[in-house]
Amino acid sequence: MSERPLIGHRMLVTRAKEQAYVLSNAIKMAGGVPIEVPLIAFRAVNEQLLKKEMKRLYEYDWLIFTSANGVRYTLQSYAEHIKQFRDHFQIAVVGEKTAEALLTYGLMADLLPSEYVAEDLLDTLHSKLKPTDKVLVARGQLGRATLIKGMVRKGIEVKEIVVYETYCPTNHLEFKCAMQLDPTFLIFTSSSTVRHFVQLCSDIGIELSSISSKIACIGPIAKKSAMQSGLKVDVMPRVYTIEALVEEIITYLEEEKRNGSTI
Repeated sequence: MSERPLIGHRMLVTRAKEQAYVLSNAIKMAGGVPIEVPLIAFRAVNEQLLKKEMKRLYEYDWLIFTSANGVRYTLQSYAEHIKQFRDHFQIAVVGEKTAEALLTYGLMADLLPSEYVAEDLLDTLHSKLKPTDKVLVARGQLGRATLIKGMVRKGIEVKEIVVYETYCPTNHLEFKCAMQLDPTFLIFTSSSTVRHFVQLCSDIGIELSSISSKIACIGPIAKKSAMQSGLKVDVMPRVYTIEALVEEIITYLEEEKRNGSTI
């Protein structure tokens, strides 16, 4: 394998502006050119409701975060408050990056499932939760209800707070210019980036069937959204991390080169 296997390849990076660095840097290190077009941004919501629940935090047995953003939009104001009541509850998270976000605030997850999806956390929690437990879940407005519904079916008392919402910050002209660069790969790291991509394509008259770029998705949820939108997903890593995603893209391109294909 070449030391810089992405030379000659442009990659559309759709992550939020403040989160794009890790992916863009990995692409650069491998010789590729990242095209940063953030198709997702975040803003805090329900701050008064969050403040109210933080005052009752000692009543809960579990605090659950389903994303790193959920951690950030909760702990940026209440990290010290949560530490004060840390002995009253356990913390569960979906995903290694969510656990890492917790650590930046000096907190450690008590429960991190091996698979970075809500279904696996739900399976793991089933053996941990007691019928009398109270659970507080901090999430985004587009987070799937799988976890909440699963706990409710078990009779667990669950309170959920939407602490942030997502929106698309990119305008039509910026998006059109990026697509005209004909990226080798379009990289999606969430279902929201897929949805916003499809909407922008519709707005400016790009037919999805006409797109020649390959598609890479970080995990099964983004992949499912892409496929439901009519996009063919070419790459999805077995481990749902940025590092694994870039490695899988490199492997794909190397195999295409060995097989004599052109992309």
